[in-house]
Amino acid sequence: MGRAALAMGNARQAIRWCISALEILRAVGDQHQEGYALRALGASYAALGDGERAQTAFETALERLQASADRHGEAMGRWEFGWFLAHQGDRNRALPLLRAAVAYKQEIGYAQAAEHAALLTQLEAGEITPELSHQAAQRSIEDDEETGAAVPAEM
Repeated sequence: MGRAALAMGNARQAIRWCISALEILRAVGDQHQEGYALRALGASYAALGDGERAQTAFETALERLQASADRHGEAMGRWEFGWFLAHQGDRNRALPLLRAAVAYKQEIGYAQAAEHAALLTQLEAGEITPELSHQAAQRSIEDDEETGAAVPAEM
């Protein structure tokens, strides 16, 4: 529901849905699915321009996805968090995340792996600005979600 609200341009509602989902997931002890809810929460905070909360949500999402050995979720989380960091101007942290995500996508034969690799190459070469890269990444993230693929205690 959070991703749907965000896709419809309602980041505040998306945050409410994500926080509700996190409360339920924590109550049942499902840290794996917490990772997905936290990714959506991070994207929602980013859409509102709350970089600090977005970063915390993305970092916690990656921790949960890594702990659950969900390579696919982790790669998508790295991709999304990497583009967020690139948009924030933090290329030093963004590029390794994006490279790892592309490597996984290429390894599994992901349909958009070549497109994602090209976006990364453009960002590395400075051929696209963080704003343009963010727009391209958002389209790519939405494509990822279509193809199947409560706030952390410290927040």
